[in-house]
Amino acid sequence: MKAIALCFGAVAFAFAAGAAAAPSCIDDAADRGQLEACALKLLAKKQAATDAEYARLARAHAGNDEMLEVLRVARESYQGYINMQCIFEGAATAGTTGKKEIRASLGAQKAFYRCIDRVADDAYAGLERLR
Repeated sequence: MKAIALCFGAVAFAFAAGAAAAPSCIDDAADRGQLEACALKLLAKKQAATDAEYARLARAHAGNDEMLEVLRVARESYQGYINMQCIFEGAATAGTTGKKEIRASLGAQKAFYRCIDRVADDAYAGLERLR
């Protein structure tokens, strides 16, 4: 999960066109290493798509510092929502109480990554509507 948090921290949130992958390598992962490798691969594609959408929006509002600041804050705020929502889903799925317990449960980690995959797709669709 630490690897995904770093990935998400760098790009705020990562989206791609298309439906969330289910069943996917997330479901098939037999251990934490396989799960993290799978999630990084899935999210790298979404990261690239998200970066392109944010760059497009920034170009569309170039010269309007207020809109660029709103875009920056919106992106950072949504990153926080995704991270907290998915930590909650992971913990709730495994019946745990927090971040440390999620790391100990493969089922909780899978729920966390499924959530990121799903929410990222939903948010990307919202960005696309701004075309």
